[in-house]
Amino acid sequence: MLFFNYDLYENRESDWHENDVVIASDHGESRIQFLMSLKYELLQYSPDFWNSRWAYYPQGLNLAYDGLYDFYWFSRASSPVVSRTQNPGIFLHFLPRKNIRFFNADFLDAGWFHESNGQTTTNIAQYNALYATEGDHAQDSVHRGWDYWYLGSKFTYLPFDDLEVRSAQAITKAHQLFTFLPSFRFYDGHQGVAGAVSENVFWKPVGFQPYIYDYDGIRAAFTWETIFPDATFMHFHYVALGAEFRTGYNAGFFAANWSKKFTLTFKTGYFPWYVYYSNGYGPYISDYSTWSQGWGMGIRLW
Repeated sequence: MLFFNYDLYENRESDWHENDVVIASDHGESRIQFLMSLKYELLQYSPDFWNSRWAYYPQGLNLAYDGLYDFYWFSRASSPVVSRTQNPGIFLHFLPRKNIRFFNADFLDAGWFHESNGQTTTNIAQYNALYATEGDHAQDSVHRGWDYWYLGSKFTYLPFDDLEVRSAQAITKAHQLFTFLPSFRFYDGHQGVAGAVSENVFWKPVGFQPYIYDYDGIRAAFTWETIFPDATFMHFHYVALGAEFRTGYNAGFFAANWSKKFTLTFKTGYFPWYVYYSNGYGPYISDYSTWSQGWGMGIRLW
């Protein structure tokens, strides 16, 4: 009996979230922005290693990383590249056994993550000195960081759809896929396991201290995808509509501060074009408590 599955030639690296490059506009400025998201499978367990009565079993132990970066091209100097989010973590990926699923969940993920923006301005003296030369742009350099426990899942449905037969050589009719991805972040009050979180909002007076879990922690994403038979007009064959929501769970502010993002993705030939509109808090962790709205357009890489 094998407890671990290893293939030395298998590519154990994949995407964690969808990667994209966009022209983004928010806070009155436009920039070129890219999200790099990777996942690497450290261990892959054999299903036989776990109790066969479990509906879900830990399929593997994974490292994950999200990195959000941008540089200004339109409104100010493009150098240096601005680090917006550095989000590494480790998690277990649970898969269902055959014909046994909890509310039809495709998988369950559970793990620990650290989120920061990699910046160095950590006190009022540093901020004031930087503000004297950078003005409001000093906010980009404000350090933020916290740790959280992560729990996520994925549910997929094929409404009123019949699959193509396996012998089909090409897609002959439209197919629809509905996806629901709930996730939860439980902030543990630390940064880097033992350090204190960086949440102080010191570039302006505040009446009370806002916490990240006033604005984040409960998330949900919905996607409706349609695949068409290859059309002649620019080889248009795919469109997806998405909506993402997040809010906080802190007592007294439970579900009080909502952030929303609406997306449209469509493929012409090999190019997956991507546009979005967002409004809510952030969207960057350097200004997690500031309300803003923005838009972006570009391509999704994979």
